[in-house]
This record gives sequence, C-alpha cells and structure tokens, in this order.
Amino acid sequence: MTSTSDEYKTSWKSRSTKTEKPWGYELHWAALGQVHGKCLYIKGGEKTSLKYFLRKDEVLFLRKGRALIIHGDEYSIRLPELYPMRKTLLEPGESMCIQQGCPYRIIALDDCEIFEIGNNGDQPLVRVEDDYGRVVKDDNSLENDSTTD
Repeated sequence: MTSTSDEYKTSWKSRSTKTEKPWGYELHWAALGQVHGKCLYIKGGEKTSLKYFLRKDEVLFLRKGRALIIHGDEYSIRLPELYPMRKTLLEPGESMCIQQGCPYRIIALDDCEIFEIGNNGDQPLVRVEDDYGRVVKDDNSLENDSTTD
C-alpha cells in the first residue's frame, strides 16, 4: 500500500521544558497539532494571575492538592454586575473546562499539581490582575504577553 505524505502518520518522543513562575513552576510538553499540555505545580497559598485568552480553550485536571478556581463568563470583566465571578473548589480527580474569553485564577489551598490541556497554545494571555508585579494588560493592547501565566 502506498500513501502520500499528507496521509502518512507516525509517532515521536519529545522532552518537556520547565518554566519557573512566582507561584511555582510549569512543565510544558508537545502534543498534537494545536493541542498542548502542561503540568502546573503551584505552592500552597500561592495563586496565578487573573487572566483570560482570546482564542484558547483549556481543561484543568487537579491531580494533587486542593484548589479554589475563581472564574467567570466572557462578559464578567466588562459587565461584572450582570456576570459575576464565581468560586469553585477542585478536589483531586476533578476537572474544570475554561473556554476562550472567560477569566479565571487558580488559588492553591495546598501544594497542587494540575494537568492542563489546551488548544492554540501559542495564544497570548490577557492578564487582568497579578500579585507578583507582572504587567497587567487589556485585550486592546498590541503587546499582550506571549507567555503563559
């Protein structure tokens, strides 16, 4: 059987990369196409920035620890009185889906290990609040941070 290069499928091995963060660190790994994966290690008592992505959806799976997720809808930043932020407690084995445009922040109640799977991994974030002195931007800025939280 012959196939064209468009039909050829294969498998491969890759190595993760570590990125230090003020709240802990991330391990990034390659995935398929526009899908990416990360493992977030957040120290107990620390939190990520409040942010959202314009074109990136994510699923967070809590493997270890307890985490409080502060999250909203796509209008929560612009119309908070109509679309207020909510709090959801995640326990090990639970997951949370966050769609593009929806703000969220992770607060680690204990040392946490969170698996994140997302699409469009190269999309910049829009940081709304940050406790570590990192730049806060709006979605009209042309200089949005190309890094993750």
